Amino acid sequence: MKKFCIIFFTLLLIWFPAGARDVSFPNLSGGEISYEEIKMMPKAILFVWTTWCPHCREELDKLRKKSIFFENISIFYVNAGEAMNKVEKYADYKDFAGTTRERTILDSNSYLVRRFSVSAVPTYIFLKNGEIVGKTYFLTEKLIEKIYGVD
Repeated sequence: MKKFCIIFFTLLLIWFPAGARDVSFPNLSGGEISYEEIKMMPKAILFVWTTWCPHCREELDKLRKKSIFFENISIFYVNAGEAMNKVEKYADYKDFAGTTRERTILDSNSYLVRRFSVSAVPTYIFLKNGEIVGKTYFLTEKLIEKIYGVD
């Protein structure tokens, strides 16, 4: 029994090392955004995307055009596993600026992808005070109203 307990707790330490520390992600503005910062937002949408995905590119364009609708919701553009230079090149091509650059984060180690069990892109993850309240592959204003209510 003692041997079992030692093995069990060793495996726990291997599988869950991130619980003791905060995880940060580089953004396109040269800074970092921590997972704790994201969790502290009252309302947040994580949009998980890649540069090679045509549906992701369409959704990204829609999100950027409708940003006024999301004035009370923090949107983070989570790139799933691509290199910084590739994402920067795409962002330059699409004229990402200001808040979009600051909130475009690179999940190069797939922390968020694993954390939220993302199996396909694009994926939208809806958070309310750090808790997941929804997940989908599309976004409509009606869906946002249903999830977050109307302010």
